Amino acid sequence: MPTDKAKYRQCPVVDCSETVDIIFKSSDGKLIGAHCARLCQYSPFFPLAPVEDGVLVPPKEPLELAEASEVLKILMHYFHPKHPLPETDLIPISRLEALAEAARKYDLHSAIEVCRLAMMYVCHCSIHIYD
Repeated sequence: MPTDKAKYRQCPVVDCSETVDIIFKSSDGKLIGAHCARLCQYSPFFPLAPVEDGVLVPPKEPLELAEASEVLKILMHYFHPKHPLPETDLIPISRLEALAEAARKYDLHSAIEVCRLAMMYVCHCSIHIYD
């Protein structure tokens, strides 16, 4: 059984075997593992980490984010384009709204569009997420 420390060293995306090199601390105090290179590749919000000898050097301490752990875990899927995305019809509307807000904040266009379409389906109305 993995320890708590080992647990956050794993990516929340099932079957992701990449090494976690950056840790986020959610608003509810949970630690979420991620990949610095993927964050930099897919979101302009995450600035490129410093480079030493041609290798990204992620921060050593967890970065505190304003989002809840469940939202961050879902959001991490959008940094893994070859992995299946969570089924949005199984996500409660309040979490879907929080996910849309986070996607907009971190400028993840694919997640924004998925959230917009899912909320349109649930609400049967036009939803505007973009600025």
